[in-house]
Amino acid sequence: MSNYELYESTSKSTKRYLDMVFSLLRYFDNNETNIDDNDILPISFFLAGLKTDDFVKQTFNSFGITFEKCFDVLKNKNIPFEERSALETSEFTTYKLEDIYRTILDELKNDYYLEDKDIRYEDIEPYQLFDYMMTFYYEKICALIKKSNGIDDFMDSTEFFEYTTYREDKFAEFAKKYGIDIYEQANTESIKEYHTENFNIIFDDGKLYLFSNSGDKITIPTLNGENTSITLGRNTEIIKINDKLVTKRNFEELIEMLKDKNKIIKFTIYDINTRSEKTFAVIKEDMFGSEKMEDVTNKKFDMSETPNLDKYGENLTTLPYLKDPSVGRKQELERIMKILLYPERDKSVIITGVAGCGKTALVKGLAYRIQKGEVPEALKSIKIISIDTASMVAGTKYVGTLEEKMKHILDEASKDKNIIIFIDEIHQAISGGRAEGNDNTVAEILKPYLDYGKVRVIGATTEEEYTEHVESNTAFKTRFKKVAIKEPDYNTTYQILDDLIEVYNKISYSKLNVNFEERHIIIDWLINSTKPTFRDYKDRASNPRLVLDILKEAYAIAAFNESENVTIEHLIEALKNEDRLYESSRERQAQILRNLKPKPKTECKILEFKPRAN
Repeated sequence: MSNYELYESTSKSTKRYLDMVFSLLRYFDNNETNIDDNDILPISFFLAGLKTDDFVKQTFNSFGITFEKCFDVLKNKNIPFEERSALETSEFTTYKLEDIYRTILDELKNDYYLEDKDIRYEDIEPYQLFDYMMTFYYEKICALIKKSNGIDDFMDSTEFFEYTTYREDKFAEFAKKYGIDIYEQANTESIKEYHTENFNIIFDDGKLYLFSNSGDKITIPTLNGENTSITLGRNTEIIKINDKLVTKRNFEELIEMLKDKNKIIKFTIYDINTRSEKTFAVIKEDMFGSEKMEDVTNKKFDMSETPNLDKYGENLTTLPYLKDPSVGRKQELERIMKILLYPERDKSVIITGVAGCGKTALVKGLAYRIQKGEVPEALKSIKIISIDTASMVAGTKYVGTLEEKMKHILDEASKDKNIIIFIDEIHQAISGGRAEGNDNTVAEILKPYLDYGKVRVIGATTEEEYTEHVESNTAFKTRFKKVAIKEPDYNTTYQILDDLIEVYNKISYSKLNVNFEERHIIIDWLINSTKPTFRDYKDRASNPRLVLDILKEAYAIAAFNESENVTIEHLIEALKNEDRLYESSRERQAQILRNLKPKPKTECKILEFKPRAN
């Protein structure tokens, strides 16, 4: 189909949108502006939506993102912009519209369960062209929004989360015209899960994840020339397979490819640490192993009465613990247990404290005591299920919403009075999921479940987030009892380190083999090296997390160097690697430990005395 035929077949609103797209293409092509040639097409589609589409304009203007702001950072100040018909621009014959429409239509059908529906190019609406072009070229769009509005990473912002909620309603209306309820489809569609020798493969809500079987990072040999290997984290998101965005169709193609051990497959992953994409090619057997792949979809989820708790939760009361995770927190633990023993079970718990002070460790300490039977009789059958809010949010881009997933979890938890849900960073769940004209946020959904102990929750958050998201919501606040914890004092931190050295010596390749006096010197030095006055004011890290990270790093350095003993130099190197402390403090503390370093004993020979012969 030619550009002209496609243009003439579209609605009046789409013609207006395309007119703006090609007017912008003409302006950027013909004038010297602050935009790279490769960015012209996606940015033109993005700006055209901000200018002409009512839904896009209203939504983004509410975030302060306007056509004028975005265009102003790109335009040539000396040349005015002129809007004209797409047919009057030379660019109208340069860019092939059908290729763009075909790609978007394929993605639209796959994302919204419309594969077997007769949707034509002219049925695609302007906001859909805008949305998919923004998704395909998100890095370029994020860079523009950062320049114009100062939002550091729009796709990782609360504004984008809010936009996706509005957008789902629009796409849901579109799908209903073809007899599809996308929310019903999302809830009934089963998760696909396969196990291989190295990875568990999970396809969920249009996203593909790899979870390493060992729980550790895995280094895979690749076919990338100079880059002969790639290290994948414990949880890796695959966004492209053989240069195609992940869809239900090419996921099924991947499963077929994995049956051939010599098959070469190209993956593009999203690296959460660098916030960038990485592309690599691998041989199937090198990456996934030689064992036969097993489909565990039905086995894992369909037989369970609590599929959502199984999917997003982890039972802390069944985990193996090498030691008590909450040393020195007896008073706080007793406070939590008393709240959980209220007669009407009408109160949940929210733990507040600075980052790294041990909020999660406190909950694991309670789970540890339940496991050991060291709790009152009424709490011995309790199960603490930790909910992964990051995984819950991950699947909400195209189908379903955060609050819908939370409702399923609460429904399942309410059937068992012995279940207590633990939500770390609870403010993320409370503040998420508000749709246009709808106040049915996660917080509002939680309230009726919390009444009369239908579901009990332990949440953890910082004092600042508590003030902003919980304390300001009076009705929600009354359903929680606050337990504030502080950074542990010197004696508690000393005990934590002393206990952990014993544990690390048992489970690590390297050992900290020192006598009692030397061990005291090292622990005292570690605590003093992480005093609040030595910490970078821009980082909110605190103990015990900060000091434990240094100790763990020292063990890792020793193991990397294949040293059986953790030495003073390993401890000093670990300290110098800790950029949450001021550099001057690190240098000073390193010198202090060198001066405290016990001097080696003078080597001597032991003489053997024999009795004189008679």
